Amino acid sequence: MGAKRGWVLAEVCIVLTALAIVFHTLVKQNQYWQAQLVIFQADLAADQQQIMQQRFELMTGNGSSLETNVEQENFPNCQICSGNELVELFRTAYQTLR
Repeated sequence: MGAKRGWVLAEVCIVLTALAIVFHTLVKQNQYWQAQLVIFQADLAADQQQIMQQRFELMTGNGSSLETNVEQENFPNCQICSGNELVELFRTAYQTLR
């Protein structure tokens, strides 16, 4: 009976060791995938930031559609406009942008 008890104890130790190895592997894989998720989220945030920067540059930069579509010679050339000149400036701008 003592020999049988020794084998049962050895089997229990082997099973517990196997379970410890499985749990350790699961924890390591969980940590790996969490790290991969953090890297993916950082890459996604960087890509979104780059897209937003490109959109901002398109709207405000040298190649913006406002600068390329509006001809500057349609506007009166005056540094300080007042009265009728100012009204005419806004009318010209409105007509050009329509």
